[in-house]
Amino acid sequence: MLKECFDHVLKCINHQSLEHPLFYHANISLRFELGNEEDLKKDTEYYLKHAYQRSEKIYEILFQQDELLLRVDVLESDHKCMEFLYQLLGKPKECFQQRVEDQMTSQLYWRKDVDDQSIQCLLMEIVKADFGGFENLASNVYFIHEKQLLLYHVYDDRGADVIAAKKETLKPVYQQFYDWLLRYDISKMDAIFQKPEF
Repeated sequence: MLKECFDHVLKCINHQSLEHPLFYHANISLRFELGNEEDLKKDTEYYLKHAYQRSEKIYEILFQQDELLLRVDVLESDHKCMEFLYQLLGKPKECFQQRVEDQMTSQLYWRKDVDDQSIQCLLMEIVKADFGGFENLASNVYFIHEKQLLLYHVYDDRGADVIAAKKETLKPVYQQFYDWLLRYDISKMDAIFQKPEF
């Protein structure tokens, strides 16, 4: 079952609760800035494109091969978002209902090829969730790499968290995208991964 695979990875990365913000509740993690506030002040379209491009580049480095496990949590009352997901990703392989804060939520699970074009579309929709997109997608989409034991979470246009079971899994990402790491939390990440020498 996909839910069991998902829960297994959460256990391995020591994050069973999925408490948000994920970065602050994880031992081995990275927090990226996707959208730049200065860009938003100038041009919203450019800002969103830039945030999306960063989210996609990080995704491409994390998921270079194999399949990914995808979970999306959607309020059952959000029929438009649910319909969008079914059209984009097809019928979920598994679906579980859960009550969260007095609302019924569906946990939808898919297994996808990493280069599936629907993933790029989904990333864009997450990034523009607060800009006339599907608000329900903000903070509710989780990309899992089972073999690498990592979770990628684009929470909205502002940023993304990556959590892994092993430091070695994330160190190349830390080094390659060091300039994109959120400055506010850089000391925590440097302490984990050691600042790269340039």
